[in-house]
Amino acid sequence: MKDSQKSAGCKHFGFRTVAFISLALALCGAVKAQNAVVAWNDIAVTAALNANQTMSPGSSTSGGTSLYLAYTHLAIYNAVNAIDHRFQPYGAEISAPAGASVDAAVISAAYNTLFFYLPDQSAFLTGQYTAALGLIPDGQAKDDGVQVGKAAANSIIAMRAGDGRAANVPYIFPSVPTAGVWIPTPPGHLLPQTPWASQMVPFTMSSASQFRPDEPPPALTSQDWVDDYNQVKIVGAVNSTVRTSQQTEIGLFWTEQTSKQYARAFRGLAVARALNTSDTAHLFAMMWTAVADSFIGCWDAKYHFSFWRPVTAIPNGGIDGNPATVPDPTWMPLGTTPNHPEYPAGHACLTGAVATILKGYFGTPNVNFTVSSTVFSPAHVHTFNSRGRVRPHLYRFPLSPLGAPGPCAGSTRCPPSAGELLPTCGKSLAPVGVHCISKFASPAKMNNADLGLTGNLLVWRAEFSIFPVCLLEPFPPGAATQAFAACRSGGVHLRETSQFGSESAVTRNQWPKTSANQVFHTFIGR
Repeated sequence: MKDSQKSAGCKHFGFRTVAFISLALALCGAVKAQNAVVAWNDIAVTAALNANQTMSPGSSTSGGTSLYLAYTHLAIYNAVNAIDHRFQPYGAEISAPAGASVDAAVISAAYNTLFFYLPDQSAFLTGQYTAALGLIPDGQAKDDGVQVGKAAANSIIAMRAGDGRAANVPYIFPSVPTAGVWIPTPPGHLLPQTPWASQMVPFTMSSASQFRPDEPPPALTSQDWVDDYNQVKIVGAVNSTVRTSQQTEIGLFWTEQTSKQYARAFRGLAVARALNTSDTAHLFAMMWTAVADSFIGCWDAKYHFSFWRPVTAIPNGGIDGNPATVPDPTWMPLGTTPNHPEYPAGHACLTGAVATILKGYFGTPNVNFTVSSTVFSPAHVHTFNSRGRVRPHLYRFPLSPLGAPGPCAGSTRCPPSAGELLPTCGKSLAPVGVHCISKFASPAKMNNADLGLTGNLLVWRAEFSIFPVCLLEPFPPGAATQAFAACRSGGVHLRETSQFGSESAVTRNQWPKTSANQVFHTFIGR
Protein backbone atom coordinates (compact mmCIF):
# COMPACT_ATOMS: atom_id res chain seq x y z
CA MET A 1 0.00 0.00 0.00
CA LYS A 2 1.36 3.43 -0.93
CA ASP A 3 2.12 6.00 1.76
CA SER A 4 -0.55 8.28 0.30
CA GLN A 5 -3.15 5.60 1.02
CA LYS A 6 -2.13 4.67 4.54
CA SER A 7 -4.82 5.45 7.05
CA ALA A 8 -4.36 8.32 9.43
CA GLY A 9 -5.62 6.10 12.21
CA CYS A 10 -6.31 8.62 14.93
CA LYS A 11 -7.67 11.43 12.81
CA HIS A 12 -11.10 11.23 14.37
CA PHE A 13 -9.91 11.22 17.97
CA GLY A 14 -8.97 14.76 18.81
CA PHE A 15 -7.14 17.54 17.08
CA ARG A 16 -3.42 17.21 16.60
CA THR A 17 -2.06 20.69 16.95
CA VAL A 18 0.29 21.60 14.16
CA ALA A 19 0.37 25.31 14.81
CA PHE A 20 3.31 26.20 12.64
CA ILE A 21 2.02 24.32 9.60
CA SER A 22 -1.52 25.64 10.03
CA LEU A 23 -0.34 29.23 10.24
CA ALA A 24 1.96 28.90 7.24
CA LEU A 25 -0.76 27.32 5.13
CA ALA A 26 -3.31 29.89 6.20
CA LEU A 27 -0.99 32.66 5.10
CA CYS A 28 0.22 31.29 1.76
CA GLY A 29 -2.25 28.67 0.58
CA ALA A 30 0.42 26.76 -1.34
CA VAL A 31 0.94 23.20 -0.17
CA LYS A 32 4.11 21.32 -1.03
CA ALA A 33 4.81 17.63 -0.55
CA GLN A 34 1.40 16.96 0.91
CA ASN A 35 -0.95 15.02 -1.33
CA ALA A 36 -2.26 15.39 -4.83
CA VAL A 37 -5.77 16.28 -3.70
CA VAL A 38 -4.55 19.24 -1.68
CA ALA A 39 -2.20 20.38 -4.43
CA TRP A 40 -4.86 20.22 -7.15
CA ASN A 41 -7.36 22.10 -5.04
CA ASP A 42 -4.90 24.98 -5.02
CA ILE A 43 -4.41 24.65 -8.78
CA ALA A 44 -8.18 24.51 -9.35
CA VAL A 45 -8.80 27.69 -7.34
CA THR A 46 -6.07 29.55 -9.21
CA ALA A 47 -7.41 28.47 -12.57
CA ALA A 48 -11.02 29.26 -11.69
CA LEU A 49 -10.18 32.75 -10.49
CA ASN A 50 -8.20 33.52 -13.64
CA ALA A 51 -10.58 31.93 -16.14
CA ASN A 52 -12.36 33.88 -18.86
CA GLN A 53 -15.83 34.58 -17.49
CA THR A 54 -17.49 34.22 -20.87
CA MET A 55 -16.08 30.74 -21.34
CA SER A 56 -16.37 29.70 -17.67
CA PRO A 57 -19.26 31.76 -16.27
CA GLY A 58 -19.13 32.55 -12.57
CA SER A 59 -15.87 30.70 -11.92
CA SER A 60 -14.28 33.78 -10.32
CA THR A 61 -17.25 34.73 -8.13
CA SER A 62 -17.39 33.90 -4.44
CA GLY A 63 -20.13 31.31 -4.79
CA GLY A 64 -19.57 30.33 -8.40
CA THR A 65 -16.07 29.05 -7.72
CA SER A 66 -17.63 26.36 -5.53
CA LEU A 67 -19.43 24.86 -8.54
CA TYR A 68 -16.14 24.29 -10.37
CA LEU A 69 -14.52 22.90 -7.23
CA ALA A 70 -17.46 20.53 -6.76
CA TYR A 71 -17.06 19.23 -10.31
CA THR A 72 -13.34 18.74 -9.74
CA HIS A 73 -13.48 17.10 -6.35
CA LEU A 74 -16.30 14.74 -7.25
CA ALA A 75 -14.17 13.49 -10.15
CA ILE A 76 -11.15 13.16 -7.85
CA TYR A 77 -13.24 11.36 -5.25
CA ASN A 78 -14.65 8.87 -7.76
CA ALA A 79 -11.18 8.19 -9.17
CA VAL A 80 -9.67 7.49 -5.75
CA ASN A 81 -12.67 5.44 -4.67
CA ALA A 82 -12.46 3.34 -7.83
CA ILE A 83 -9.04 2.21 -6.64
CA ASP A 84 -9.44 1.85 -2.88
CA HIS A 85 -13.19 1.07 -2.73
CA ARG A 86 -13.58 2.67 0.69
CA PHE A 87 -16.81 4.54 0.02
CA GLN A 88 -19.85 4.60 -2.18
CA PRO A 89 -19.27 6.42 -5.47
CA TYR A 90 -21.05 9.54 -6.59
CA GLY A 91 -22.98 8.17 -9.54
CA ALA A 92 -21.76 5.18 -11.51
CA GLU A 93 -18.83 3.12 -10.31
CA ILE A 94 -15.56 3.62 -12.17
CA SER A 95 -13.59 0.45 -12.88
CA ALA A 96 -9.88 0.44 -12.07
CA PRO A 97 -7.15 -2.13 -12.66
CA ALA A 98 -5.48 -3.52 -9.56
CA GLY A 99 -2.42 -1.55 -8.61
CA ALA A 100 -3.40 1.66 -10.38
CA SER A 101 -1.59 4.71 -8.99
CA VAL A 102 -3.86 6.78 -6.76
CA ASP A 103 -1.80 9.92 -7.22
CA ALA A 104 -1.88 9.58 -11.01
CA ALA A 105 -5.64 9.08 -10.85
CA VAL A 106 -6.10 12.23 -8.75
CA ILE A 107 -3.94 14.33 -11.06
CA SER A 108 -5.68 13.03 -14.17
CA ALA A 109 -9.20 13.44 -12.77
CA ALA A 110 -8.53 17.01 -11.71
CA TYR A 111 -6.74 17.97 -14.90
CA ASN A 112 -9.33 16.55 -17.29
CA THR A 113 -12.23 18.06 -15.36
CA LEU A 114 -10.65 21.49 -15.17
CA PHE A 115 -9.49 21.35 -18.80
CA PHE A 116 -13.13 20.89 -19.83
CA TYR A 117 -14.69 23.55 -17.58
CA LEU A 118 -11.88 26.12 -17.80
CA PRO A 119 -10.71 25.85 -21.41
CA ASP A 120 -8.81 29.12 -21.55
CA GLN A 121 -6.64 27.88 -18.67
CA SER A 122 -5.40 24.89 -20.69
CA ALA A 123 -1.79 26.07 -20.90
CA PHE A 124 -1.53 26.63 -17.15
CA LEU A 125 -3.28 23.36 -16.37
CA THR A 126 -1.20 21.32 -18.81
CA GLY A 127 1.98 22.69 -17.29
CA GLN A 128 0.85 21.68 -13.82
CA TYR A 129 -0.30 18.28 -15.09
CA THR A 130 2.98 17.49 -16.81
CA ALA A 131 5.02 18.54 -13.80
CA ALA A 132 2.89 16.54 -11.36
CA LEU A 133 2.92 13.36 -13.44
CA GLY A 134 6.65 13.75 -13.91
CA LEU A 135 7.12 13.03 -10.20
CA ILE A 136 5.49 9.60 -10.54
CA PRO A 137 7.66 6.75 -11.88
CA ASP A 138 6.67 5.58 -15.34
CA GLY A 139 5.01 2.21 -15.56
CA GLN A 140 1.70 0.38 -15.75
CA ALA A 141 0.49 1.70 -12.40
CA LYS A 142 0.92 5.27 -13.55
CA ASP A 143 -0.72 4.63 -16.92
CA ASP A 144 -3.67 2.88 -15.29
CA GLY A 145 -4.11 5.70 -12.80
CA VAL A 146 -4.19 8.26 -15.58
CA GLN A 147 -6.92 6.32 -17.36
CA VAL A 148 -8.97 5.92 -14.18
CA GLY A 149 -8.80 9.66 -13.55
CA LYS A 150 -9.81 10.47 -17.10
CA ALA A 151 -12.78 8.10 -16.86
CA ALA A 152 -13.86 9.71 -13.57
CA ALA A 153 -13.65 13.19 -15.09
CA ASN A 154 -15.65 12.17 -18.15
CA SER A 155 -18.28 10.58 -15.93
CA ILE A 156 -18.82 13.77 -13.90
CA ILE A 157 -18.85 15.91 -17.05
CA ALA A 158 -21.53 13.67 -18.54
CA MET A 159 -23.58 13.62 -15.33
CA ARG A 160 -23.59 17.40 -15.10
CA ALA A 161 -24.31 18.10 -18.77
CA GLY A 162 -27.26 20.48 -19.02
CA ASP A 163 -27.22 21.27 -15.29
CA GLY A 164 -28.10 24.92 -15.90
CA ARG A 165 -24.65 26.43 -15.55
CA ALA A 166 -24.69 29.68 -17.54
CA ALA A 167 -28.26 29.10 -18.74
CA ASN A 168 -30.23 32.07 -19.99
CA VAL A 169 -32.26 32.98 -16.89
CA PRO A 170 -33.79 36.45 -17.20
CA TYR A 171 -34.04 38.54 -14.07
CA ILE A 172 -36.09 41.71 -14.24
CA PHE A 173 -35.43 44.59 -11.85
CA PRO A 174 -36.67 48.19 -11.68
CA SER A 175 -34.78 50.99 -13.39
CA VAL A 176 -35.24 53.32 -10.41
CA PRO A 177 -35.28 52.77 -6.63
CA THR A 178 -38.40 50.88 -5.63
CA ALA A 179 -39.35 50.11 -2.05
CA GLY A 180 -38.04 46.72 -0.96
CA VAL A 181 -36.77 45.66 -4.40
CA TRP A 182 -33.16 45.07 -5.45
CA ILE A 183 -31.57 47.22 -8.12
CA PRO A 184 -27.90 47.49 -9.15
CA THR A 185 -25.88 49.17 -6.44
CA PRO A 186 -23.02 51.67 -6.29
CA PRO A 187 -20.24 52.11 -6.96
CA GLY A 188 -20.24 49.89 -10.06
CA HIS A 189 -24.00 49.44 -10.57
CA LEU A 190 -23.19 45.98 -11.94
CA LEU A 191 -25.80 43.69 -13.41
CA PRO A 192 -27.04 40.88 -11.11
CA GLN A 193 -24.48 38.17 -10.52
CA THR A 194 -25.10 34.68 -11.92
CA PRO A 195 -28.93 34.61 -11.72
CA TRP A 196 -28.75 31.28 -13.56
CA ALA A 197 -27.34 29.68 -10.41
CA SER A 198 -30.77 30.09 -8.82
CA GLN A 199 -32.18 27.49 -11.22
CA MET A 200 -29.29 25.05 -11.50
CA VAL A 201 -29.74 21.34 -10.93
CA PRO A 202 -28.27 20.76 -7.45
CA PHE A 203 -25.73 18.04 -6.69
CA THR A 204 -27.65 16.50 -3.77
CA MET A 205 -30.81 18.51 -3.15
CA SER A 206 -34.03 17.60 -4.95
CA SER A 207 -34.32 21.14 -6.32
CA ALA A 208 -32.78 24.58 -5.95
CA SER A 209 -35.83 25.69 -3.95
CA GLN A 210 -35.92 22.71 -1.57
CA PHE A 211 -34.68 24.76 1.39
CA ARG A 212 -36.03 28.16 0.47
CA PRO A 213 -36.70 30.12 3.70
CA ASP A 214 -40.28 29.92 4.90
CA GLU A 215 -40.32 33.53 6.00
CA PRO A 216 -39.78 36.56 3.76
CA PRO A 217 -37.86 39.68 4.78
CA PRO A 218 -39.71 41.91 7.29
CA ALA A 219 -42.50 44.20 6.18
CA LEU A 220 -41.27 47.72 5.56
CA THR A 221 -43.99 49.05 7.86
CA SER A 222 -42.85 46.90 10.78
CA GLN A 223 -40.88 47.93 13.86
CA ASP A 224 -38.35 45.23 13.00
CA TRP A 225 -37.56 47.05 9.79
CA VAL A 226 -37.21 50.35 11.64
CA ASP A 227 -34.79 48.84 14.14
CA ASP A 228 -32.68 47.18 11.47
CA TYR A 229 -32.65 50.20 9.21
CA ASN A 230 -31.56 52.63 11.88
CA GLN A 231 -28.87 50.42 13.36
CA VAL A 232 -27.25 49.72 10.00
CA LYS A 233 -27.51 53.39 9.17
CA ILE A 234 -25.53 54.28 12.29
CA VAL A 235 -23.03 51.43 12.61
CA GLY A 236 -22.53 50.33 9.03
CA ALA A 237 -21.80 53.70 7.47
CA VAL A 238 -18.39 54.22 5.94
CA ASN A 239 -17.92 57.20 8.25
CA SER A 240 -19.50 55.64 11.34
CA THR A 241 -18.24 57.09 14.60
CA VAL A 242 -19.66 54.28 16.77
CA ARG A 243 -18.37 51.16 15.01
CA THR A 244 -15.54 49.61 17.03
CA SER A 245 -12.16 48.66 15.58
CA GLN A 246 -12.95 45.03 16.37
CA GLN A 247 -16.15 45.18 14.36
CA THR A 248 -14.35 46.80 11.47
CA GLU A 249 -11.56 44.21 11.47
CA ILE A 250 -13.77 41.11 11.53
CA GLY A 251 -16.14 42.64 9.01
CA LEU A 252 -13.36 43.33 6.54
CA PHE A 253 -11.78 39.96 7.34
CA TRP A 254 -14.64 38.16 5.60
CA THR A 255 -14.68 40.31 2.47
CA GLU A 256 -12.09 38.20 0.70
CA GLN A 257 -13.42 35.99 -2.11
CA THR A 258 -15.28 33.37 -0.07
CA SER A 259 -14.42 30.16 -1.91
CA LYS A 260 -10.75 31.16 -2.20
CA GLN A 261 -10.59 31.98 1.50
CA TYR A 262 -12.28 28.75 2.60
CA ALA A 263 -10.28 26.61 0.16
CA ARG A 264 -7.06 27.90 1.68
CA ALA A 265 -8.38 27.05 5.13
CA PHE A 266 -9.50 23.55 4.08
CA ARG A 267 -6.06 22.82 2.66
CA GLY A 268 -4.50 23.93 5.92
CA LEU A 269 -6.92 21.76 7.87
CA ALA A 270 -6.13 18.69 5.76
CA VAL A 271 -2.42 19.14 6.44
CA ALA A 272 -2.90 19.91 10.14
CA ARG A 273 -4.98 16.75 10.49
CA ALA A 274 -2.46 14.76 8.42
CA LEU A 275 -5.22 13.43 6.18
CA ASN A 276 -4.06 10.94 3.58
CA THR A 277 -5.03 11.16 -0.08
CA SER A 278 -8.15 9.02 0.23
CA ASP A 279 -9.47 10.85 3.28
CA THR A 280 -8.75 14.25 1.75
CA ALA A 281 -10.56 13.25 -1.43
CA HIS A 282 -13.55 12.18 0.66
CA LEU A 283 -13.63 15.33 2.79
CA PHE A 284 -13.14 17.74 -0.11
CA ALA A 285 -15.82 16.04 -2.23
CA MET A 286 -18.31 16.34 0.62
CA MET A 287 -17.26 19.86 1.48
CA TRP A 288 -17.35 21.40 -1.98
CA THR A 289 -20.50 19.64 -3.08
CA ALA A 290 -22.28 20.83 0.07
CA VAL A 291 -20.97 24.36 -0.44
CA ALA A 292 -22.05 24.31 -4.09
CA ASP A 293 -25.55 23.15 -3.18
CA SER A 294 -25.82 25.78 -0.47
CA PHE A 295 -24.83 28.36 -3.09
CA ILE A 296 -27.51 27.12 -5.49
CA GLY A 297 -30.16 27.14 -2.76
CA CYS A 298 -29.08 30.53 -1.50
CA TRP A 299 -29.27 32.05 -4.97
CA ASP A 300 -32.72 30.58 -5.46
CA ALA A 301 -33.88 32.44 -2.36
CA LYS A 302 -32.02 35.64 -3.23
CA TYR A 303 -33.63 35.97 -6.63
CA HIS A 304 -37.00 34.82 -5.32
CA PHE A 305 -37.25 37.49 -2.61
CA SER A 306 -35.19 40.07 -4.53
CA PHE A 307 -34.83 42.32 -1.48
CA TRP A 308 -32.98 45.63 -1.61
CA ARG A 309 -29.61 46.29 -0.07
CA PRO A 310 -28.92 48.93 2.61
CA VAL A 311 -27.04 51.09 0.11
CA THR A 312 -30.33 51.41 -1.78
CA ALA A 313 -32.71 51.37 1.19
CA ILE A 314 -31.09 54.01 3.38
CA PRO A 315 -30.68 56.79 0.79
CA ASN A 316 -34.30 56.08 -0.24
CA GLY A 317 -35.87 55.67 3.18
CA GLY A 318 -38.58 58.12 2.21
CA ILE A 319 -40.22 55.69 -0.22
CA ASP A 320 -40.74 52.71 2.09
CA GLY A 321 -43.96 54.07 3.64
CA ASN A 322 -42.48 54.13 7.12
CA PRO A 323 -42.05 57.57 8.75
CA ALA A 324 -39.47 56.19 11.19
CA THR A 325 -36.91 55.45 8.46
CA VAL A 326 -35.43 58.86 7.72
CA PRO A 327 -33.42 58.80 4.49
CA ASP A 328 -29.78 59.79 4.19
CA PRO A 329 -29.07 60.54 0.51
CA THR A 330 -25.29 60.48 1.02
CA TRP A 331 -25.10 57.24 3.03
CA MET A 332 -22.54 54.65 1.91
CA PRO A 333 -21.45 51.41 3.59
CA LEU A 334 -17.95 50.61 4.80
CA GLY A 335 -17.75 47.57 2.50
CA THR A 336 -18.50 47.24 -1.19
CA THR A 337 -21.97 45.82 -1.73
CA PRO A 338 -21.95 42.67 -3.90
CA ASN A 339 -24.11 42.63 -7.00
CA HIS A 340 -26.88 40.29 -5.92
CA PRO A 341 -30.00 40.68 -3.75
CA GLU A 342 -29.88 41.01 0.02
CA TYR A 343 -31.67 38.01 1.44
CA PRO A 344 -30.45 35.48 2.47
CA ALA A 345 -26.77 36.13 3.12
CA GLY A 346 -24.40 34.13 0.96
CA HIS A 347 -21.74 33.90 3.66
CA ALA A 348 -24.21 32.40 6.09
CA CYS A 349 -25.51 29.89 3.56
CA LEU A 350 -22.05 28.66 2.63
CA THR A 351 -20.78 28.70 6.21
CA GLY A 352 -23.73 26.58 7.33
CA ALA A 353 -22.54 23.92 4.90
CA VAL A 354 -18.91 24.22 5.97
CA ALA A 355 -19.72 23.96 9.68
CA THR A 356 -21.98 20.96 9.25
CA ILE A 357 -19.61 18.97 7.07
CA LEU A 358 -16.68 19.61 9.41
CA LYS A 359 -18.68 18.43 12.39
CA GLY A 360 -19.98 15.38 10.58
CA TYR A 361 -16.68 14.36 9.05
CA PHE A 362 -14.57 14.66 12.17
CA GLY A 363 -17.31 13.35 14.46
CA THR A 364 -17.12 16.27 16.86
CA PRO A 365 -18.37 19.85 17.04
CA ASN A 366 -15.02 20.95 18.48
CA VAL A 367 -12.95 21.46 15.37
CA ASN A 368 -10.18 24.06 15.37
CA PHE A 369 -10.32 25.83 12.05
CA THR A 370 -7.74 28.40 10.99
CA VAL A 371 -8.83 31.01 8.46
CA SER A 372 -6.70 33.79 7.01
CA SER A 373 -7.70 36.92 5.14
CA THR A 374 -5.50 38.46 2.48
CA VAL A 375 -7.51 41.68 2.37
CA PHE A 376 -4.97 42.81 4.95
CA SER A 377 -1.23 43.13 4.41
CA PRO A 378 0.18 41.16 6.05
CA ALA A 379 -2.69 38.69 6.16
CA HIS A 380 -4.75 38.44 9.34
CA VAL A 381 -5.24 34.95 10.78
CA HIS A 382 -7.93 33.74 13.18
CA THR A 383 -8.51 30.28 14.58
CA PHE A 384 -12.15 29.49 15.29
CA ASN A 385 -13.58 26.77 17.47
CA SER A 386 -17.07 25.60 18.34
CA ARG A 387 -17.86 25.15 22.00
CA GLY A 388 -20.56 22.52 21.93
CA ARG A 389 -23.97 22.17 20.39
CA VAL A 390 -26.07 25.27 20.06
CA ARG A 391 -29.39 23.57 19.46
CA PRO A 392 -31.80 23.42 21.28
CA HIS A 393 -30.40 26.26 23.39
CA LEU A 394 -30.01 29.72 21.95
CA TYR A 395 -27.19 32.01 22.99
CA ARG A 396 -27.46 35.72 23.45
CA PHE A 397 -24.82 38.28 22.69
CA PRO A 398 -25.92 41.60 24.22
CA LEU A 399 -24.64 44.70 22.50
CA SER A 400 -25.46 48.32 23.03
CA PRO A 401 -27.59 50.00 20.35
CA LEU A 402 -24.54 51.89 19.15
CA GLY A 403 -22.38 48.80 18.75
CA ALA A 404 -20.35 48.91 21.95
CA PRO A 405 -18.83 45.55 22.96
CA GLY A 406 -21.09 43.38 25.07
CA PRO A 407 -20.21 41.23 28.09
CA CYS A 408 -18.29 38.74 25.94
CA ALA A 409 -15.23 40.94 26.06
CA GLY A 410 -12.93 39.59 28.74
CA SER A 411 -15.47 37.05 29.97
CA THR A 412 -14.07 33.81 31.33
CA ARG A 413 -17.13 32.01 29.97
CA CYS A 414 -16.27 32.94 26.40
CA PRO A 415 -13.96 30.98 24.10
CA PRO A 416 -10.40 32.34 23.89
CA SER A 417 -11.06 34.50 20.86
CA ALA A 418 -14.58 35.60 21.71
CA GLY A 419 -13.43 38.83 23.26
CA GLU A 420 -11.47 39.58 20.09
CA LEU A 421 -13.92 38.59 17.37
CA LEU A 422 -17.55 38.97 16.60
CA PRO A 423 -19.16 35.59 17.09
CA THR A 424 -19.91 34.62 13.52
CA CYS A 425 -19.09 35.11 9.88
CA GLY A 426 -22.76 35.86 9.31
CA LYS A 427 -22.73 38.82 11.68
CA SER A 428 -19.40 40.03 10.41
CA LEU A 429 -20.82 41.59 7.28
CA ALA A 430 -22.86 44.09 9.23
CA PRO A 431 -19.92 46.26 10.30
CA VAL A 432 -18.91 46.68 6.65
CA GLY A 433 -22.38 47.73 5.59
CA VAL A 434 -23.51 44.88 3.36
CA HIS A 435 -26.29 43.27 5.41
CA CYS A 436 -28.77 44.53 7.96
CA ILE A 437 -32.17 42.83 7.72
CA SER A 438 -33.51 40.96 10.67
CA LYS A 439 -36.85 40.23 12.14
CA PHE A 440 -38.50 38.45 15.00
CA ALA A 441 -38.92 34.76 14.39
CA SER A 442 -40.05 32.01 16.68
CA PRO A 443 -37.38 29.33 17.09
CA ALA A 444 -40.03 26.81 16.14
CA LYS A 445 -40.35 28.49 12.75
CA MET A 446 -36.65 28.54 12.10
CA ASN A 447 -34.91 25.76 10.22
CA ASN A 448 -32.10 23.75 11.73
CA ALA A 449 -29.33 26.21 10.95
CA ASP A 450 -31.14 29.50 10.55
CA LEU A 451 -29.15 32.51 11.55
CA GLY A 452 -31.95 34.81 12.64
CA LEU A 453 -31.09 38.42 13.10
CA THR A 454 -33.53 40.41 15.15
CA GLY A 455 -33.08 43.02 17.84
CA ASN A 456 -30.07 42.65 20.12
CA LEU A 457 -29.51 38.89 20.16
CA LEU A 458 -28.02 36.40 17.78
CA VAL A 459 -29.79 33.11 17.28
CA TRP A 460 -27.85 30.44 15.48
CA ARG A 461 -29.86 27.25 15.35
CA ALA A 462 -27.13 25.19 13.77
CA GLU A 463 -25.97 22.14 15.71
CA PHE A 464 -22.41 23.25 15.17
CA SER A 465 -20.63 26.51 14.59
CA ILE A 466 -17.00 26.86 13.64
CA PHE A 467 -17.04 30.35 15.02
CA PRO A 468 -16.48 31.37 18.65
CA VAL A 469 -19.66 31.87 20.61
CA CYS A 470 -20.16 33.35 24.05
CA LEU A 471 -21.88 30.84 26.25
CA LEU A 472 -24.11 33.14 28.21
CA GLU A 473 -27.58 32.22 29.38
CA PRO A 474 -29.86 30.26 27.02
CA PHE A 475 -32.71 32.09 25.41
CA PRO A 476 -36.13 30.87 26.61
CA PRO A 477 -37.57 28.28 24.19
CA GLY A 478 -40.47 29.57 22.12
CA ALA A 479 -39.70 33.21 22.74
CA ALA A 480 -39.19 35.66 19.92
CA THR A 481 -35.58 35.78 18.81
CA GLN A 482 -33.39 38.78 18.31
CA ALA A 483 -30.18 39.19 16.45
CA PHE A 484 -26.83 40.50 17.39
CA ALA A 485 -26.91 44.25 16.94
CA ALA A 486 -23.53 44.35 15.23
CA CYS A 487 -25.05 42.53 12.31
CA ARG A 488 -26.86 45.68 11.38
CA SER A 489 -23.66 47.63 11.62
CA GLY A 490 -22.49 46.19 8.34
CA GLY A 491 -24.78 48.05 6.05
CA VAL A 492 -24.58 45.44 3.32
CA HIS A 493 -27.00 42.85 4.67
CA LEU A 494 -30.24 43.06 6.55
CA ARG A 495 -30.78 39.40 7.33
CA GLU A 496 -28.77 36.21 7.60
CA THR A 497 -29.50 32.50 7.29
CA SER A 498 -27.40 29.40 6.92
CA GLN A 499 -30.21 26.92 6.64
CA PHE A 500 -29.15 25.53 3.28
CA GLY A 501 -25.82 24.24 4.46
CA SER A 502 -26.87 22.52 7.65
CA GLU A 503 -30.34 21.50 6.63
CA SER A 504 -29.24 19.73 3.48
CA ALA A 505 -26.12 18.27 5.01
CA VAL A 506 -27.52 16.93 8.27
CA THR A 507 -31.25 16.77 8.75
CA ARG A 508 -31.94 15.50 5.23
CA ASN A 509 -28.97 13.09 5.28
CA GLN A 510 -27.71 14.31 1.92
CA TRP A 511 -24.11 13.94 3.04
CA PRO A 512 -22.33 11.50 5.31
CA LYS A 513 -20.90 12.11 8.72
CA THR A 514 -17.84 9.88 8.79
CA SER A 515 -15.54 8.90 11.64
CA ALA A 516 -13.23 6.02 12.55
CA ASN A 517 -15.94 4.25 14.53
CA GLN A 518 -19.25 4.77 12.82
CA VAL A 519 -20.89 4.52 9.46
CA PHE A 520 -23.57 6.77 8.06
CA HIS A 521 -25.92 5.74 5.30
CA THR A 522 -25.52 8.12 2.42
CA PHE A 523 -24.81 7.84 -1.25
CA ILE A 524 -21.18 8.82 -0.89
CA GLY A 525 -19.99 7.28 2.37
CA ARG A 526 -20.47 3.86 3.89
